Amino acid sequence: MSSSTHVKVVLALVSVQLSFAGWHVLGKWALDAGAHPLVFALVREGFASVSMLVLAASMEGRTKLRKEDVATFVLLGLLIFLNVALFVVGLSKISAVNASVLQPSIPVFAMAVALVMRWERPSWSKIGGIFLASAGAACMSVVQARLEDQAKKNSGSGSNKEDPAGENIQVLVGNIMIIVQCWAIATLLVVQGRFTAKKYPSISQTAWYYSIGTLFTIVVCIGYFWPPSKLWHEITLIFSSRPAVIALAYATLAATVYNYTAISWANKHAPATLVSLASTLQPVLVSVLSMVFLGVGVSWAEAAFGLVIAAGLVLSVYGRQRAGKGHEAVGPDHESLGERLIAED
Repeated sequence: MSSSTHVKVVLALVSVQLSFAGWHVLGKWALDAGAHPLVFALVREGFASVSMLVLAASMEGRTKLRKEDVATFVLLGLLIFLNVALFVVGLSKISAVNASVLQPSIPVFAMAVALVMRWERPSWSKIGGIFLASAGAACMSVVQARLEDQAKKNSGSGSNKEDPAGENIQVLVGNIMIIVQCWAIATLLVVQGRFTAKKYPSISQTAWYYSIGTLFTIVVCIGYFWPPSKLWHEITLIFSSRPAVIALAYATLAATVYNYTAISWANKHAPATLVSLASTLQPVLVSVLSMVFLGVGVSWAEAAFGLVIAAGLVLSVYGRQRAGKGHEAVGPDHESLGERLIAED
């Protein structure tokens, strides 16, 4: 990978995490305003799928999907469905900060999947760097959550639930959903980077798997909201809510069309585990945004954990450069998922 491409990949991944940080806040705003999480996910996916299919046709022309890759894209569709649906539903049960605390587990899951499937060679520097950056990001997110809770208590706006036991169960369920969501997106990154990233144009492959994920969401929503008139009523409620409309526009254009296309492009030029490592930047970007736009100072703990994240990123990148190869995947990149699994059987 050339130095100019390397810079472009870094800038793309930073912008993706910046966009996701904004989506966490806007998404919570829309859900608190009454938007049903599953229906919101359905509408978002529908608009995003159509947008990406149109963009792919106009910018990349007609691209033919190979028969041997159909199963791979169905798997990617299932994974993006789990990623989107579980995040939105989980976010309705916990705070945006709570959800962001768990996102640094994505590179850990990605490395685990790549190692278990023997799709990437391990090294102490790569593994150590990923765990160091993820731990720093998780600790930084916890600090941010505590600062947010303290600010709410000082302002007297803390929650006073009549059923704390019920609230704890909801929080537990929400956290489990977010953890599974992190596993889903991590697995998607690894599978895409291994089998489809280099084969197809970025927008086209993103549009394909995202559209398949939308079909999964449609089936789930129809079953959950039967009869269809009930589902339609929930959709109309979203468009009657100003927070939901604003969040929907942002989620469709920024957090979906741009983000997932940029991730697909980055996966062409960098290992999936390195792409997933960018998620550890999210709490850092939240702190920077808060400082610039809200005038909120950065605590010494946030600064310290920010340095830990930076050290982890440097260590992981150093480990890859020391290996001497940009992509350290085991086996050829042009094979299909089915061919790889058969070869390993």
